[in-house]
Amino acid sequence: MRRALVMVVLALAGCGEHRGWNPNYGFGDGPYGQYKTAREVTLMTGETSQQGIPIALPVLSPTPARITGRDPVLPPPTAGIRNVPVAASAQTPTSLPALRPAPALPVAI
Repeated sequence: MRRALVMVVLALAGCGEHRGWNPNYGFGDGPYGQYKTAREVTLMTGETSQQGIPIALPVLSPTPARITGRDPVLPPPTAGIRNVPVAASAQTPTSLPALRPAPALPVAI
């Protein structure tokens, strides 16, 4: 009896899987929704889409910039700054004092 009840619950749980309530299958009207629709058609039919979504080569998949039409990562504010070479100073660097040699015997505390 318990197994039959579990089977009925599992069957009912799988009934409306692709009817729109699952967030994995929510396709919007934006560029990402169009990409997901084209990708789903490509994966289900095996035909290539206009965006060229690869099935065997994920390296060639479209980048986020190609999908949305703009680069999602903004350039850093320091992108226009360049390094200016500085002339060497006439002073020679001072030498550091010699380090104290390590004690020959351990120090008891």
